[in-house]
Amino acid sequence: MLVTCGARICLSDKNDRQWIVVRGSELLRLLRGLARRRDWAFDWRPDLGKGSHGRLLMNGRRTIIPDLKRELKTGTLAAILKDLSLERDELDRH
Repeated sequence: MLVTCGARICLSDKNDRQWIVVRGSELLRLLRGLARRRDWAFDWRPDLGKGSHGRLLMNGRRTIIPDLKRELKTGTLAAILKDLSLERDELDRH
């Protein structure tokens, strides 16, 4: 289900939770800010992925971030957050 969230379009799942639609670069920026606020280690390595993918090491956990220029699908975003042991609510844009 598509819902309007401010100026962006959001996706909501079966439980009616809203998911933001972000590009890989926006997600990386949000995660970098979260790591800075929580004083966590953050290491973005675009050279360690295949093609347009890169590896992110954050607070002792790692995940792969796909193409930074394209919007992430809901399942991909959920998998990235799961890899990093984060909840959707922890991504704060402010």
